Amino acid sequence: MVFSKEDLEEYHCELTTSSNTLGLITAFKGFTETGIDLKYQFLHLTIQEFFAAEALSHEPPEVQTKFVVDHLHDDRYRTMFRFLFGKCGLESIEAVLCFLFLTSINGKDCDRLLFLCHLLYEAHDPGFYRAVGRNIPQAEVRLNFPDDVSLFDTLVIGKFLSHARMEVKCLDLYDNDLTRQKLALLTESVDESSEITIDELKLETRGCSINEVTPFLQHPDSAVYLP
Repeated sequence: MVFSKEDLEEYHCELTTSSNTLGLITAFKGFTETGIDLKYQFLHLTIQEFFAAEALSHEPPEVQTKFVVDHLHDDRYRTMFRFLFGKCGLESIEAVLCFLFLTSINGKDCDRLLFLCHLLYEAHDPGFYRAVGRNIPQAEVRLNFPDDVSLFDTLVIGKFLSHARMEVKCLDLYDNDLTRQKLALLTESVDESSEITIDELKLETRGCSINEVTPFLQHPDSAVYLP
């Protein structure tokens, strides 16, 4: 997003020099048909993403839903969507939550399921988690997460497990390396959760003892691999 001096003056007459923008806007020389002109832009893309989320949050729920669904495959919008979920109430984006969940469970899209966990974490509202499981055939739900997730990914997955109200037929946490640090985050989530029921659990862990995965063995058909 690039602005001319006239654009800035239209909205705020004092924002015509970089010294008056608190470091948020920087000036640079741009080439035009008539020569060189002074242009302005936000210093960091994240600021633009926040303003875009702010603008979208004031649109009707159906407009927000359509925009998110139409741009889900474009990674450039993911930070903006995180801002949006942090700003909006459940009534605005419940349809998006249900769409993301339905199109990611049962191994349909592991990355989308992880992204849903990130968005729910940004919302900081247990009601968002509970809304995900509404009107879903619980006995058919299978959750598969992608390999090689980060520690923060593990945190948001744990939050999902501790707040979601649903019965999961099979939960496949990792096909790769589950470190002791990640396992500790997940163990805490499972211990605290009284909302989710897991019929079958699969995970692979390296460098951990059987005692460290004991909280997961409360599930009847847990399959824990300790290479």
